[in-house]
Amino acid sequence: MRRVGTAFSTGRRPFCSLGSLAWRFSSHYYSALHKLFLIPVLLSSFLSIAAAQDLKLKLTTLRLEGGSVEFKSIECGKSEAQSVGLASTWEASAEKFNVHVSKKVTYDSVGYFLYSFYVRSKSGPSDLLSCFGVQATPSGTFLDQGAEVIFQIEGQGAPQTGTIRIPIYNSSLKILRLEASPPARLFKVNYGTEFTSSISLINHHEDLPVVLLGPLEFDGENKGDWEEPRKVGFSGGDKERRELKPSGKPESVLEIRLKAKPMRALAASIFPLSPELPHQTNFFTLSYETPGGLTDTLRVEVPVRFQPTIWVLLIALLVGACIGSLIPRVLPKSSHKWKDWPWAIIAAFLISFLLWIVGAVLVSNDSRFRILGLELDPFQVAPVIFFSALVGLIGFRSVNLVMRLLGRTSGGEI
Repeated sequence: MRRVGTAFSTGRRPFCSLGSLAWRFSSHYYSALHKLFLIPVLLSSFLSIAAAQDLKLKLTTLRLEGGSVEFKSIECGKSEAQSVGLASTWEASAEKFNVHVSKKVTYDSVGYFLYSFYVRSKSGPSDLLSCFGVQATPSGTFLDQGAEVIFQIEGQGAPQTGTIRIPIYNSSLKILRLEASPPARLFKVNYGTEFTSSISLINHHEDLPVVLLGPLEFDGENKGDWEEPRKVGFSGGDKERRELKPSGKPESVLEIRLKAKPMRALAASIFPLSPELPHQTNFFTLSYETPGGLTDTLRVEVPVRFQPTIWVLLIALLVGACIGSLIPRVLPKSSHKWKDWPWAIIAAFLISFLLWIVGAVLVSNDSRFRILGLELDPFQVAPVIFFSALVGLIGFRSVNLVMRLLGRTSGGEI
């Protein structure tokens, strides 16, 4: 016999129990209550977003020694904190807000620097930032420097004021940011030997470093006087970049290694000059920047005085002695005998060598070497030939002394 259910199949809706009705009522009640509690949360988020969008940022004109900076703020919407990268920003805070400034600063050719400011409400969503582009237009002759900038945030109650320290840049290229310390002496370069020297630079910024950008460029018409390879770079092995801290003191950072071509060096130094004057001034162009600021160039001067080796100077002494002792013999009606010419050369060479030693000692000790009122440099070829020839002209009598020392006689006046 088939069992009959609790409901009769009369075509009507099945009868529901009382427990089923209670369960349906409770589920609808809790769903409505949950939605009711979500309304304040959604409303709060909406108000926070609306408040973030309505914020305004103002910055006070910055007065500096030698100039000023005008700021203009432009709202550029909102950003997520994760996409901004707050770890690479400068940060400050007001009562209700945190302010971040990106360390990436760009320069517009119109004449202003563009900073990215981000404002985050302390009571709003932590991942929502109001973004502002701030144009900083400099004027005057101030150096790049760090400065306290006053900002004001409007949009949530009373305006909030605070300060943030950021680097301020100047677009003028007429400012002395970096300087090459002048050398105490001329750079002495021997013919055909490698010349190594270091150049000191001075960073004039008070609190900002200067980044030197390699490589250095040999600039000027004298490049052909030096053999390849011409090694010009940063000391310490750095090739592309070198950071110079703000100290205001000379720091040796550039290293120059050059080798002069002997004949070019001889041609450049053939004419006598005062020992304080260079035979050649070479120029090197160095690019540098303050991080975030403009890239500028510095022209470094390297004054060079070519100096022959001791062997070249001895040859010059011998050439001068030969010329000086030869002139009297080729004059008309000369009484000098050709057989005594070698001894005259030897005598003139020895006396010239003694004079050269005296002159070298004087000049090396910052004194002057003069003959017949003429100031001569004993380390240059032309002056050495000149005074050696002069000795050959007036010093023939000294051969008698040399001959006596050798136990011989000249057989006449020379």
